[in-house]
Amino acid sequence: KFYLAYEDIMNMPESMAAEFWMNPDIDLEVMAKALKGYDQEIQDKVIAYLPGKKQAMFTPIEGPIAKRDVDEARGKLLTMAKEKISAGDWLIDDILGSGGEFIE
Repeated sequence: KFYLAYEDIMNMPESMAAEFWMNPDIDLEVMAKALKGYDQEIQDKVIAYLPGKKQAMFTPIEGPIAKRDVDEARGKLLTMAKEKISAGDWLIDDILGSGGEFIE
C-alpha cells in the first residue's frame, strides 16, 4: 500500500497534471487556497494547465490565510486524485513516478 500526499499531486508527471488541473470540478477558490505558500513559479505552472477562461478568472489569495483553510483545500484536491485512483482511471504508481520505467 502507498500513502498519497498532496505533495505527490504537485509533483505528478506532466501529462497527469494537465489532466488533473483541467478538471472542471476544481473550484478556483479551492485551488487558490491550495496553492497558497508555493513559489510563484510553481503556481504559474499549475495555472498554465487551466483552460484559458479559467486562467483569466483565477485570482491568487493575497495576504495571510489560516493554515486549516489551506489544508482543507489541499485535502479536497487530494480526494479528487484519490477518486481517480479508486475509479481505476489512474494508478498510484504513475502518480508517484514508479510505474513508467522501461528496460531495454
